[in-house]
Amino acid sequence: MTVSPRAFGRLAVTALLLNIAIVLTGAAVRVTGSGLGCPTWPACEGGRIIGPWEYHAVVEWGNRLFTSLISVVVMATLVGSILRRPRRRVLVWLSSALVGGVVAQAVLGGVTVLVALDPPFVMAHFLLSMVIVVAALVLVARAHDLRAVEIDTDAARLVRLTLAVAAATVVLGTLTTASGPHSGADDVRRLTSLELAATLHGLAVMALVAAAFWTRVVLERTGAGPALKRVSSAQLWVIAAQGAVGFVQYQTHLPRGLVELHVAGATALWATSVWLVLRTAPQRVREARRAPRKEVLAEV
Repeated sequence: MTVSPRAFGRLAVTALLLNIAIVLTGAAVRVTGSGLGCPTWPACEGGRIIGPWEYHAVVEWGNRLFTSLISVVVMATLVGSILRRPRRRVLVWLSSALVGGVVAQAVLGGVTVLVALDPPFVMAHFLLSMVIVVAALVLVARAHDLRAVEIDTDAARLVRLTLAVAAATVVLGTLTTASGPHSGADDVRRLTSLELAATLHGLAVMALVAAAFWTRVVLERTGAGPALKRVSSAQLWVIAAQGAVGFVQYQTHLPRGLVELHVAGATALWATSVWLVLRTAPQRVREARRAPRKEVLAEV
């Protein structure tokens, strides 16, 4: 039994899309207050795997069921990397990392339920999803043999700086959510002042806008290819939309629908920022060829 490179590439893309989708279903659990719809783990309640036919239990159990689906897909991806011909060790390692990440995520999700949605655990649950998305993006890039494009060294530094600022923005976004009203269940403690967390998050967003905009300008000035410019432009548009949604949701006291949309935007922002880094590389310094000393002396 063998797997073709094209078939494995499709498996990798499927794994990526499902790991992005699970972020949205997890957010739905949180904003609907269904985080403790199944108060135990791995069983739902009273030793039953399938939860009772109640709203919160159905939402929480549905998220767990979706995690099971992802587990099957990432295991299939790992098997596919082994059966792929020609086999490539890096794809096997990346697929293994994806399996390990999903298993760790399932366990962390269970621990989060057992500690009654303690905010640091909920934050870690979301941030681990962002790490898994990175692994899935790298797997997709390697599976499709996408080579990094060499760009100006300063531009490459800006791309990586923007990713670092994006990471800080996402972390502060989880802090803001951990301090807001959507705790995932009733009477869950909040982490800090919502105003303070939102202020820090807003400052990070402004820094991200500046970094992403300047990166786009530098890519244009240094003659980067159209593909990189499209990714950079997409990053800017996502940041702009995300900022608008964040401002409106804060002014309207965080309605559920906008919070879900903001989580989707944060995932898209992170994915585009990581993808831009994966598609770029600092320009290598190439030494000019010099004529041998003997030939120069002979010409003189």
